[in-house]
Amino acid sequence: MINLTVDNIKVEVKEGATILDAAKKAKIEIPTLCYLKDLNRPASCRMCMVDVGGKLFSACVTHAAEGMNVKTHTKRIRNIRKTILELTLANHNCECTTCEKSGNCKLQTMANKYLTGPSEFETEFEKGIDNSSSAVTRDLSKCIKCNRCVSMCRDKVGASAISLINRSEETTVATPFNMPIIHSDCIGCGQCITVCPTGALIERGTTEELYDLLGEDTYYNICLLSHGAYETLAKGVGADNALMKAKVVDVLNKLGFSEVIDYEEYLIKEMNAVAYLLKENMLEGKPLIYSCSSGIRREIEDVYPEADNLFVNLSKIRKDINTRFKEGYLDRNIDKDVHLTRVENCTAFLPETNETSGIDISITTRQLAKLIKTSGIDLNKADNKPLDNLDYTGVFNPYFLSVNTAYAIIRLGERASIKNDKGNIKEFSFDLSDGKKIKCAVVNGLKASKEEVKRILDGESEYNFLCVIPCEGGCEFGGGRPVITK
Repeated sequence: MINLTVDNIKVEVKEGATILDAAKKAKIEIPTLCYLKDLNRPASCRMCMVDVGGKLFSACVTHAAEGMNVKTHTKRIRNIRKTILELTLANHNCECTTCEKSGNCKLQTMANKYLTGPSEFETEFEKGIDNSSSAVTRDLSKCIKCNRCVSMCRDKVGASAISLINRSEETTVATPFNMPIIHSDCIGCGQCITVCPTGALIERGTTEELYDLLGEDTYYNICLLSHGAYETLAKGVGADNALMKAKVVDVLNKLGFSEVIDYEEYLIKEMNAVAYLLKENMLEGKPLIYSCSSGIRREIEDVYPEADNLFVNLSKIRKDINTRFKEGYLDRNIDKDVHLTRVENCTAFLPETNETSGIDISITTRQLAKLIKTSGIDLNKADNKPLDNLDYTGVFNPYFLSVNTAYAIIRLGERASIKNDKGNIKEFSFDLSDGKKIKCAVVNGLKASKEEVKRILDGESEYNFLCVIPCEGGCEFGGGRPVITK
C-alpha cells in the first residue's frame, strides 16, 4: 500500500493507483475532460493538472508515490485550468443555447464552474457536419480532440471507424481518408455518443417528425417500449424508477400515443420466427447467425460475404410481423392509419423505416426523455396505468427456448442460463427431447463477432446459434441511453 497526502487529507491506495484515484478516495474532485476509466488516459486535456512539490503533473496518468504531498486547487492550478478551458473554448463552436447537449455537456459544466468572464483568445474552430449516417451525426465544430470516442470505438467496440490524424494544431478526429462516416466501418452502435463530452457526436434526430405525427388526429399512434427503457427514461428525466414505470403509460398517452406496448412481449413473434429458422438450419447441418444490428452484419459480410446465407433476414421477419400487426387493427374498426414508434436504448435501430421493417419511427430513450422533459407534463401528477395487452397465440417449438434465452441475455441482462462466460462471449446450451443439443453463444463487439463468424466459416465453431451484438452488456447499455454529465 502507498500512503500520500491530497489537500492535507491522508490517503492510502494500492500499488499502481494514480493521483486521480487517490483524490477520488479522499472525495476530492479533480476535473477531467479526456479521461475515461479503464479505457482512455491520453492526458491530452491537462485539466487534471496538480501540484506535487512545486512541479506539475497530470493526475490521470501519474502514479501515486509514497510520501507525495499533492495540491489540487491552488491559485496556480486554478489559473492553469482557466487558461486551458479558454483555449479549448477558443477552438469550440459555443452555440450552447441551441446545442443538443446543452445542460448535459461536460465542457459547458466546467466552463460554468471555472470561468467568470470573457476570454482573451480569439475563436477559430474546425467546421463541418457529417450526417451521412442514419444513426450518428458528427459536428466537427464541437470536437475537442479528447480521444474518448476513438478509444471507445477502437478498443471497446472493435470498429475503428474514427481515429486521430495529423499532428499538433492540425490534429483532428476523422474517418479513414476523411470519407463520410456511412462509408467507414461504423456499425451505428452509438457508444461514441455516450462518452463524447460535448455535442460533437449525437444521434440522428426524428423527434420533430414524431411531434408532428403525435399532433395529427389522422394517426393511431402505438409506442413499442423496450424493457430497459423504464430505468433509462427515469434517469433521463431525473425520476425514480418505480415512479416512471407506474406513470409512463399515462405520460405517453398525454404525448399523443393511443397505446403503449411492452416491446419485449411484442418480440415473442420475432423470437418464434427465428426459432423456426434455427430448426431448419440444424436439419441442414448449418448454424444460424442472428444480429439485431444491420451495421454489424454489414461489416461482417464485407469481410466474409459467404456468411450472408447464415444470417437471419431480420428486416423481412419484422416487416411481415409489423404489417400483420397493423392489419389486425382493421378488425377493431379503427379508421386511422396505424403508426408504430419504437423506443430503444440503441441507436443501431434508428435506420429502420416503414419500408425496411414496418416500424414508422425509431427513437432512443435519450430522445424520448427529452420529449417528456419539454412537453410540460408533470410526472408526479400523471395517473398510474398498466401497459396495453398484446395477445399472441402462436405455437412454440422446442427451439424457441434457445432463441428466447439469447434474447433474455441480450435485452434483459439475464445471466442465470449462461454456462460459460468468456467476457465477450456468453455460452449456453439446451438438450432437446430427440437427444440433440443446441449450443448457443452471444458475442458482443465487432472484432469478437468477426472472429467467431470466421471460426464458423472455417468449420471450427461448435455453435448452432450465434447472436452478434454491438454493445457490451446488451441492450441495457446501448448507445441511445441517457448519460448524465455530473
